Amino acid sequence: MCEITVAARRSIRIGSWAIEERLLLRLATLGILLALAVVVVLLRFQRLGELPPGIVGDEDRDGAAALGVLQGEHAVFFTKAVNQGRDAWSIYALALSTLIFGRSLLAMHFPTALGSAGMVFAAFWLARLLFVKDEESDEATPWRGLLVGGVCAGLMAVSISQTILGRSGYSGNAHMPLLLTLCLGLLWWGWIERSWRRIALSGVCAGLLPYTYLPARFAPFLFIFLV
Repeated sequence: MCEITVAARRSIRIGSWAIEERLLLRLATLGILLALAVVVVLLRFQRLGELPPGIVGDEDRDGAAALGVLQGEHAVFFTKAVNQGRDAWSIYALALSTLIFGRSLLAMHFPTALGSAGMVFAAFWLARLLFVKDEESDEATPWRGLLVGGVCAGLMAVSISQTILGRSGYSGNAHMPLLLTLCLGLLWWGWIERSWRRIALSGVCAGLLPYTYLPARFAPFLFIFLV
């Protein structure tokens, strides 16, 4: 009888400890996400309609192509946008932003800032997926995944180069890595959980990649390397 009582108490202690650990893990995750959100809003969206000032580089021709889309000029690849052409994703994203915010610098920069912000959280999610389990022992390591994901996303959030690109008008630079990260994350998650729905969503992201930016044509070689 005493042995049963001791075992029951021990199981209760283990159960309560597991509940406390899950609670701490959730609180830590929420804290990291809130910190990332604050940094992203300050660096990506603060005074986005004023900084950087004016239109630089190929943004003027991208804007002209987006205005053409609003007037009914549709295409899969816009050859007149810049010298080497521009993929449809950037132009249509800019057209939608112009439709919402009007002809303004905010409309020009908002799609890229949104994609850059999404990339920070997607990197956090992917890192947690990749490091949530130990490959040798197959034991759950949620704190390791949280640490790696937090460091990865935090460095990306405060990166000077990512901040500059995230406030420009070249949305393909932000949306291509975002879609690629989502594609890899869904593929890994679907394979581990044997979920064909997630694998199918990964295929959708992979299918959209060629419409974002020219370097996305090299993505199939990355998939072959991973396989």
